[in-house]
Amino acid sequence: IARDLALPGKDGWASVRELQDDEETSESPIVVSSAYTRDFVGLSERVEVGADDALHDVVLRVDRGLYLSGSVRTPNGGAPAHAYVQAHDVESRASFALNVKDGTFRIGPVLRGRYQLSASGDPHAPSAIVEAEAGASDVVLTLREGAAIRGRVVDPSGTPPPYEIQVAASEGSRVRFTMMATTTDEKGAFTLDGLEPG
Repeated sequence: IARDLALPGKDGWASVRELQDDEETSESPIVVSSAYTRDFVGLSERVEVGADDALHDVVLRVDRGLYLSGSVRTPNGGAPAHAYVQAHDVESRASFALNVKDGTFRIGPVLRGRYQLSASGDPHAPSAIVEAEAGASDVVLTLREGAAIRGRVVDPSGTPPPYEIQVAASEGSRVRFTMMATTTDEKGAFTLDGLEPG
């Protein structure tokens, strides 16, 4: 019998005791697991033990307070007015994203392991990817000088603006779409800032 200890509205251990006390299930092996601590503050690793094992032999390792923190900087060293930070576990277990308003960030709680972090923020190009271990507190993500595209949409049919402009960047024969988009003004003019040069 498999039992998750993090049952909604019910104590998981009480559920295990009920199974042990029930005549039909008392002889069945019970495997318990849980992905979160009782108070859901920190993340823990999955643990599986037979419920008939001595509970004093079970050790749950709880990771509390593991965060990724640091700062986002503009190319001249200042703090951007606004930025977006992403962190991806290199083992593809988890991804995090955070809007940053004062140039500092704190993401978590996160699982133990290595993460790849990057930042983006107009009018700059995204930062290089930086790898850091969970718990790192000194990560610096520096935005790069960005390129801009400025232009005007001319519609021969006379359809009035606004128009939506989107950017697609290519690497060789592969096209990758970015999240860059803007709308034209009342005269059809547009500006896209923060593009990677190229």
